[in-house]
Amino acid sequence: ISSPSKLLAVNQHMFIRTTALPQLQQAKNHYPTGQLSSSVDDGNQILYKEVSIKILGNDFAVLDSYAKFLRMAANNLNIKISGKIDLPAKIQKFTLLKSPHIYKKHRTQYEVRTHSRILKVKNLTATTADVYLEYIQRNIPEGVAMTVFQEEMVQLPRYLKQLSNRAK
Repeated sequence: ISSPSKLLAVNQHMFIRTTALPQLQQAKNHYPTGQLSSSVDDGNQILYKEVSIKILGNDFAVLDSYAKFLRMAANNLNIKISGKIDLPAKIQKFTLLKSPHIYKKHRTQYEVRTHSRILKVKNLTATTADVYLEYIQRNIPEGVAMTVFQEEMVQLPRYLKQLSNRAK
């Protein structure tokens, strides 16, 4: 991490911009290094107020173990991470005919349950976020999808700073 003088701080002259990264489907489809976000912005380090990681899968045991892995990786990098938030499972039900031609009364029902979890990482620099997200993406288990939402802190434009100073 660069010196604190180059970091943008959270104060009255900051606002938040939210960006969403594309959904990651499998561990083998990973981004090259540095494609998740740019780490330098006009000589200042980009800060993320919050990075939300949503993981989806059909097996809740795999999701829970992967959520535990995410927390352990964050703790090893000294990153503040929230506990997992369990979202309700989405259930899709399908009814199919057993026979393609006759016996319309004979049907089979199937259901697919999609479990999801959200973990939130707070106050990250862009370089730390890139390292963490690439690491967890390379170790994503089979059958798990991941979506990442980032809330970036950006300085207010000058004209808004002047307006806020006049209002005081």
